[in-house]
Amino acid sequence: MQCNYAECQAKNTSLDPDPVQKWAEESYAVVQITLEHEMSADGGGVLGLVERGIAAFESSNECEKDRFAMLSMSSWDMSEESIPILSHIPGNFQPTGPAKKDNHTVYSYADVSSAGFIVPGHADFKITSAGVAHTRSLTFLKKHLNGPYFDLEKIWEEHTWYEFGDRSVEKTMATMVQEPYVNHIPTVSLTSLPTHDYILRLMQQDDGGNRTSTTEQILP
Repeated sequence: MQCNYAECQAKNTSLDPDPVQKWAEESYAVVQITLEHEMSADGGGVLGLVERGIAAFESSNECEKDRFAMLSMSSWDMSEESIPILSHIPGNFQPTGPAKKDNHTVYSYADVSSAGFIVPGHADFKITSAGVAHTRSLTFLKKHLNGPYFDLEKIWEEHTWYEFGDRSVEKTMATMVQEPYVNHIPTVSLTSLPTHDYILRLMQQDDGGNRTSTTEQILP
């Protein structure tokens, strides 16, 4: 990732997290490498950073060591690569050949102007196109990395048990993403979008008020 992309999170006013957090929320172990433009031409320097990233993965007990992928948010000539590749091209790109080859799939996004469309806080960020690109990337990665796949019903049952059975606010929040959207608690924010801590306080206050007596879980 380019350094200027990594700095965009400070300007992010959307609910979308930065890419490294977003992929972590999909249950992938993630290492982010940021490069100045000049350093990207230094093969030895780039290799050193990649080796440090690999070492971080190898030292972790939270990930499998035989499956990995790389996401690059910049232009890169991959026409001769033999590994499976998915490309997201900004602008109305017209490929000279088929959009889908044996190992290379290309999608273009006519309503975006740079690779920054996927980065929240970037001037070119486009939330609708970013969402489509993320879903396509996630489908691609799950296919080639064999997951991770989840029992969503089991996860939902755990979440609702903590919220409506165990009545534990902290355990309920632990089943949610870092900045959750909660639609069954009235929230009003005149200055910014509700944050994790803000929603946590509301749930704690609501738990001591109306929720325990008036909220009912209907689905078994």
